[in-house]
Amino acid sequence: MKIDWHILGPGAMGCLWGVYLKSQQQSIGFISRSEPHSNTVLLQKTGLEGEASMEVPIATVASLSAPIERLLLCTKSYDGITAFENVQHLLTPNAQVVLLHNGFNTQQSLASTYPQHRLYALVTSVGSFLKSPYQVVHAGQGDSFIGPLTKTAAEHPILEFPLNTQWEPNIHQRLIDKLCVNAVINPLSVYYQCQNGDLLSGEAWSTFQALAKEVDQVIHSLGYKPSQPALKLAMPVAEKTANNYSSSYQDVKHQRRTELSEFTGFLYRKGKSFNLDLPQHETLIQAFKHQFQLESLDHFP
Repeated sequence: MKIDWHILGPGAMGCLWGVYLKSQQQSIGFISRSEPHSNTVLLQKTGLEGEASMEVPIATVASLSAPIERLLLCTKSYDGITAFENVQHLLTPNAQVVLLHNGFNTQQSLASTYPQHRLYALVTSVGSFLKSPYQVVHAGQGDSFIGPLTKTAAEHPILEFPLNTQWEPNIHQRLIDKLCVNAVINPLSVYYQCQNGDLLSGEAWSTFQALAKEVDQVIHSLGYKPSQPALKLAMPVAEKTANNYSSSYQDVKHQRRTELSEFTGFLYRKGKSFNLDLPQHETLIQAFKHQFQLESLDHFP
């Protein structure tokens, strides 16, 4: 059977976008890192826009025989480069690869290392979570944008993508803005062990403002130009997702490796290379290492 979209990383986002790609009459197939118990899985969705249930083929990289024409890469950012390189030999010459993960540095590294590929980034604020493997809950509406990371991708826009996704030629701007938001909300939700909305009052709010200023310092030192200061980008997101827990909070809660090194660690390393004074970042990193004992999970400075 011909598969229109292969999905690598069947987490909440991979499953959600898989459901909606299928709703566009596009065939999908999952790629698993470990040997699946069967050659199909039952993909189910609940929440917004009703329920859905469908059988989806699943295979490992080693067992895939057909070439990959379109790939949706939904791994965690720290697995992004390895995941791409593991399937690169299966990509057709004109394959389209959409990166749907956090990790600005990972995305830029892939784009600079593989400029010959059609690489795209998908930025979304759609909410979802897994109740159990392949059972996804569509928890919140949001905005989604897809755009080119490489020149070859810019010449071939993806104009038909589910969930009202808009084509964004300047996706780099969206990625910088998202980095600013993630670098404020995610670490603080872990530090204060709270929902996003709780960051907007009390002691957390003071830290929120101070951390946002440090994020601005580093971002501008790198020569990037966000659409607004980090505070103005992060505050409305925290308000809109007031009752949600950040992905980093959920990772810590479930003792999974977090992506905090992609936000806090990345900006701290870059900031220190410019000799910037970053006391909020230093406090967070020390807490992550000692209070939360994340040194075995994340590669902090």
